[in-house]
Amino acid sequence: MSAASFDVSDVSGAMGAREGTAPEDDPLMRSQSARARTEGCALGHREGRAEGHREGVARGQLNAVAQILEARGVAVALDTAEDRGLVAAVPGDALVAAALSCTDAADFRRRLGEQGAGGPGSKGRTTRA
Repeated sequence: MSAASFDVSDVSGAMGAREGTAPEDDPLMRSQSARARTEGCALGHREGRAEGHREGVARGQLNAVAQILEARGVAVALDTAEDRGLVAAVPGDALVAAALSCTDAADFRRRLGEQGAGGPGSKGRTTRA
């Protein structure tokens, strides 16, 4: 804001305080503020829904893989952030394939690492650190 704009803003603020008015008392300012609030809320809502969807899909895949491993009697704890990052870097079909064919926790993680590092079916994805 320039010095001249600040001076005008300061004067208008002083006049508003003296008269008991605020920017929201002006119909144009009120409509612009309402529009900005509405647009900001809508944008935040869309971003939040998209993020929630991604997290839900990842959580669902993780739960499905954990159930497959448990049903096969393979003990793999997928509760660390590193495990969640590894699982998130691999397509769902590769997760299921690894869960169905692994022999133990180390084999499962090895298979996921191969998929995330550009192995067959990885579609060029890489693992996240």
